[in-house]
Amino acid sequence: MEKISTLFVGTFTTLLAMVNPLEALPIFLKLMDGKSDREHLQVARRSCCYATLLMFFFLVFGTLMLKVFEVPLSMVRIVGFFVSAMGMGLIFHGLLEVLHQYGAIARP
Repeated sequence: MEKISTLFVGTFTTLLAMVNPLEALPIFLKLMDGKSDREHLQVARRSCCYATLLMFFFLVFGTLMLKVFEVPLSMVRIVGFFVSAMGMGLIFHGLLEVLHQYGAIARP
């Protein structure tokens, strides 16, 4: 039972990081500005269906695509690390710029 719960938590957090609803929410709200609640709900449901279909597609065919293009899983992990590192660099660079802007820290 502990193995299943660990797998569930790991999978859930990975999907949460990929989908990133906190980042998508302001964009969704801005695009739906002035629309009715019914339209909000309709677009949200459609978006969730598309995202679910896309995730199931890669769940089923992802390994097959890696085999067809002869891409080893280790390479995917290495590239994933570099993409994550670049993302973290962008986040911290933006954070430093905001802190400099408000005078919280001095410029070097």
